[in-house]
Amino acid sequence: KISYNWLKEWVPIPWTPEETAERLTLLGFPVDNFTSTGIQIKNVVAVQILGVEKHPNADRLQIARVTDGTSEKSIVCGAPNIAKGQIVPLALPGAILTGGLEIKVSKIRGIESAGMLCSERELGLSESHEGIMMLPAKTKLGMEIKDVLGGNDIVFNIDITPNRPDGLSHVGLAREIAALTGKPLKLPKSEWKPALKGEPCQIFIQDPKLCYRYMGKIFENIKVGPSPRWMADRLTACGVRPINNIVDITNYVLLEWGHPLHAFDMACLGDEQIVVRRTQADEKIVALDGKTYNLTSEDLVIADSRVPVAIAGVMGGQYSGVLEKTKRILLESAVFNRVSIRNTSRRLNLASESSYRFERGTDGWTAEQASLRAAQLIMDLAGGKPGPAKDVYPKKEKPLSVSLRSKRLNEIAGFDIPAPKAEQTLKNLNFRPKKSKIGWICAVPSYRGDVREEFDLIEEVVRVVGFHQIPTTLPSLKPGVIPANQKPLNTRPLAGILKGLGLNETLTPPFVGTKELNVFQIPIDKTLPLQNPLAQTASFMRPLISINILQSITKNIHYQRQSVRIFEIGKRYLKSESRFLEPTCCAIAMTGPWVEMGWQNQKKEVNFYDLKGVLEKIKAIQPGLELDLSGDKPSFLHPSQSFLLRQHGQVVGWGGLLHPSLGAQYDLKSPCALAEWELKETGSGTPTIKPLSKFSFVERDIAVLLDTSLAWSAIEKTVRESETVILEAIWPFDLFTGGALDPAKKSLAFRMRFRHPEHTLSDEEITKAVEKIKTALTQRCGAQIR
Repeated sequence: KISYNWLKEWVPIPWTPEETAERLTLLGFPVDNFTSTGIQIKNVVAVQILGVEKHPNADRLQIARVTDGTSEKSIVCGAPNIAKGQIVPLALPGAILTGGLEIKVSKIRGIESAGMLCSERELGLSESHEGIMMLPAKTKLGMEIKDVLGGNDIVFNIDITPNRPDGLSHVGLAREIAALTGKPLKLPKSEWKPALKGEPCQIFIQDPKLCYRYMGKIFENIKVGPSPRWMADRLTACGVRPINNIVDITNYVLLEWGHPLHAFDMACLGDEQIVVRRTQADEKIVALDGKTYNLTSEDLVIADSRVPVAIAGVMGGQYSGVLEKTKRILLESAVFNRVSIRNTSRRLNLASESSYRFERGTDGWTAEQASLRAAQLIMDLAGGKPGPAKDVYPKKEKPLSVSLRSKRLNEIAGFDIPAPKAEQTLKNLNFRPKKSKIGWICAVPSYRGDVREEFDLIEEVVRVVGFHQIPTTLPSLKPGVIPANQKPLNTRPLAGILKGLGLNETLTPPFVGTKELNVFQIPIDKTLPLQNPLAQTASFMRPLISINILQSITKNIHYQRQSVRIFEIGKRYLKSESRFLEPTCCAIAMTGPWVEMGWQNQKKEVNFYDLKGVLEKIKAIQPGLELDLSGDKPSFLHPSQSFLLRQHGQVVGWGGLLHPSLGAQYDLKSPCALAEWELKETGSGTPTIKPLSKFSFVERDIAVLLDTSLAWSAIEKTVRESETVILEAIWPFDLFTGGALDPAKKSLAFRMRFRHPEHTLSDEEITKAVEKIKTALTQRCGAQIR
């Protein structure tokens, strides 16, 4: 959050807030939105109470006679704290107060009131409403209350990319505006000087690889109290809660310079020492949030001679915090290893304004400037007297120089940028360019850790000159032949069929957590862990798309959806020995009623055969796709209602009903059909049109006695393979077991449809085909024809 008024203190801004937001966005700091702060209420003015008398018709009401400097008014008021001579806010008729209360001239117990005297709550300043708000004695009468109190500002909400931590501050963005306008940046001066007498700060850095610089300044005779209103208003506008003047100063400088600071109560530091070290065995700390954190040897802490007093770069400890009784403080300004701070913050699940900035990188120069600025504010606002100081800087940063060729600048930019303009832009950005034979040699400021090579300098020049200056040109294309093994799969026909069957397509994040891997019994060594996960629930790349769409099913159920039928086509990520695999797959999940409940519809839950029917439809564009009821199916599927999916004999996936125990973990009240398979190949998607046959079909029925273990898929396969010319369709219509039949046998009846594409079938052709089918069933399936 960036304050418009605060920016204007650092650099003249010739634009309105709207124009400023647009300019910042074009510079690479996109402004999401901006809001107004302060009191926005109109028709509330400052008045002085000339006299107070009791209301003749009410014991608890009073009549105040007030003046705005030009006229007098009578106001009926019930507050007990009003008295003659006070200056208070008066809401005039037409004013609309907090909560939508519109002020009108009204009679209260027979006495006319020309407005209302306001408390802080009615003005939206606080929840206080015990009495009327008092204004400063020197307030000009008749002045609008919004101008009296100030605090009116515009606050920008800006997205700062991780590579630009210098933009996480008012100084950083003021620098950008100064570079764009060519106006000078007004940096405040500090009169702080360390005391020459007294014991020096005892500061020790035990691990210079994790702490690059540590500055400590001691202040005596501190007076801890509330911050001035202007500081509290700015902190509040930027989303920081005011606490006391010392803590507020560190937060204020954090927002101003973008560098975190911390103040320790010297009385709480053992032997008045600061030791920057790794955590020792079994150390804990109670942080400022009141929680106890267990630390590991990988964490960096700020300690005294005995115990940790702060989690370095993340949060201070409660024991050494600044309180009202604090008289001596040590002001810390340090530079820590950003990877170490990020790891500690993530492991402890503890994020702060400080860790947010340290994770992105800070520099020694900014740390020094922030420390000087805070020192001046402590002297001004807390009466702090400078004590001794120490600056431990084990290895100073070496300045980086980068060359920029003027010819290369224009080649990459795509348009001609005059050399004087490019040089001035580099100067405005504080790169201090020095001319060379082919361009310039630039000194990179320490706060610009993102600039490391020539391309970075080119980007800097172009973004300030303006990306809109780049001419629009057509790219030069060199078409070539894509190798067959690199051609992307055409998944649109598959998606089209699934959508036509009533399934909705989803797009889920490709991440899962350890819990999901355990639920689906997937070994971690077969997965791809993320080195820097966004959250604990997103620590791995998904080995199955089904995990994600099951989570989507659960979310839909929690939103009271009765029927959910979804699919997703995307990648899953697997580790096979030393190789990493990213196959494109399709996953389907269906649960709930197949048809939404209605007065004509009977409730029918999604079942195994609905899933099988969907996959049957897909066969048209999945050449060789078959269901195999044998073989080892995944353990998370129902053992007797699941199958493998094969394509040209190779296992490519699986399907079936989700195991009931797993369904309960996902809050599923109804059976859930699930399938997932790898897309080895898909159809072309080119539609083909076949004319309606001119010839009629003929149907014949066959009833057979079979072993109960024999699946219908084997019967269908046998029939289709034995007659390939005139067989058009086949489906079962009767199944009988028990009774007089052998328990190991079942009676199955099915119907066949025959049709020839070129002529009407004769009885001889039909009989021949049926006999051929009967023979195949007898020989290959052990069937007895009934």
